[in-house]
Amino acid sequence: MKTKIRMLLLLSAFFLLSAFGVIGMTYGWFGQAFTFTTENIAVGDLRYSETGAFIAGGTVIVPGQELIQTDIAVDNDSPITSQLRVLVTYTKCTNPGTVTCVETTYAGAVDDHLSVTFGAGFSYISGYWYYTPGTPVTTYAIAAASGAMDVITSLYYDGEHAGIDYNSQTVSVTVTIQIKQADNVAWVDLAGYDFSTGYPA
Repeated sequence: MKTKIRMLLLLSAFFLLSAFGVIGMTYGWFGQAFTFTTENIAVGDLRYSETGAFIAGGTVIVPGQELIQTDIAVDNDSPITSQLRVLVTYTKCTNPGTVTCVETTYAGAVDDHLSVTFGAGFSYISGYWYYTPGTPVTTYAIAAASGAMDVITSLYYDGEHAGIDYNSQTVSVTVTIQIKQADNVAWVDLAGYDFSTGYPA
């Protein structure tokens, strides 16, 4: 009889501890779901549309040839303040003895082989071109429903830097536009534009 009572008490204690464990896991799951949902709502409140296009890829290009067929632009209809940044990467060929081509980030530096004209209000900060409409240039917030704005209106290889080293090389250019809510949430890709010659430049 005493053995049965002990077994019953041990089983009761085991089930009670298991129940606390399940309750703890359930509350943890609800906590994660709340955080995840909040971030999704923040991203869901961003209402941007984008337009623009490169010229047809896979063609031979020459320095100075415009690669933008239609200006790259966005239209902000978000009901909240937001932020926007752009990353431009391209193939850069140099000849330190042999021709070497690498993917590099466009920074608007004097030795960049690419020439890019951004719309008004863009500033290069730590690898990205941020839309900074206010003063100082670290003011990143874009007002709700601010409407249309140009992102890139011109993009081409600069003949002053892109010379004979590009002969017989395949080059590519990528423009990535990212947006996010003005609060501390992750950046989200709005659009990606890719251009590649497929032939010598």
